[in-house]
Amino acid sequence: MSKATASLITYPHEVVRSRMMDARQTAKLGETIRRIAAEEGASGFYSGLHVSLLRVIPNCCITFMTYEMLLRFAKQQINKQHGEHP
Repeated sequence: MSKATASLITYPHEVVRSRMMDARQTAKLGETIRRIAAEEGASGFYSGLHVSLLRVIPNCCITFMTYEMLLRFAKQQINKQHGEHP
């Protein structure tokens, strides 16, 4: 959930950065922000967010699951070395 929230907060920056890169060296930060706001409104700063979240959320789930499984495995190995049973 925290990664999705972070994506919501930082996504406008990604859109502006991407648009500036598309315009090459002619675009300035303020001009780019004003153009997006004027032409697309506030929703323009979040265009493509759904695609980003479709990539971010499964990645976070896999990372969390991997961490939990490795933690469980490590605890089992430590318990075996010390002769304890889970």
